[in-house]
Amino acid sequence: MKQSEIVIGGVYSNGKCRVRTVIDIGPQYTLYNGQADAKCLMYTVDTGPNKGKSFNMTVQRFAYWAKERLD
Repeated sequence: MKQSEIVIGGVYSNGKCRVRTVIDIGPQYTLYNGQADAKCLMYTVDTGPNKGKSFNMTVQRFAYWAKERLD
């Protein structure tokens, strides 16, 4: 999936029964100080063992994980 297809409020699947919802996008979600890629996001897990938990990830990595948009 292209990074430009990742939007706030979007619901995405990896094609293997895992679903995530993008909560917000911005540099405040970097994983550590000095991270080279500041285009990051926060998402919640909608299915699986971490259901209901929120995590941060780069938009690039999320786009690689996501195979389809569900909404």
